[in-house]
Amino acid sequence: MAGRFDPLIFFDVADHLRSNPLQNKEEACFRTSVGRIYYTAFLLIRNKLVGKSYAISQMPGTGEHEKLINYLKRSSKNVNEFALGALLDSLKTLRRHADYEPQNPLQDTHLESAFSKFQQIKIYLNQIGWYTIA
Repeated sequence: MAGRFDPLIFFDVADHLRSNPLQNKEEACFRTSVGRIYYTAFLLIRNKLVGKSYAISQMPGTGEHEKLINYLKRSSKNVNEFALGALLDSLKTLRRHADYEPQNPLQDTHLESAFSKFQQIKIYLNQIGWYTIA
């Protein structure tokens, strides 16, 4: 495998699993889609903020994901970055439900909400000028 991994490939996988779930394994495919959408957004944002790693590491939180979200929501004076943090946090909640609550069925609304939130994230990323994502 050559070159740097493009996180948008995770989104392609999520979209494929939503559109073409394995027969009798639809819920697993949809849960996986939610996770891949979250990681697409997380990696795109983290990769763009790599130069701010010290500031992010100083944020309250127990892990890299929480610290990054807190950085976006608390230290940024940019409204778009705050919105990115809120959306990423919301996606993280959906991913946790998909990954850690198998006793609770994943509703179609969870899956569609994850896709919708990622579309909003793309808009903010484009507005900030971090990425141009179609």
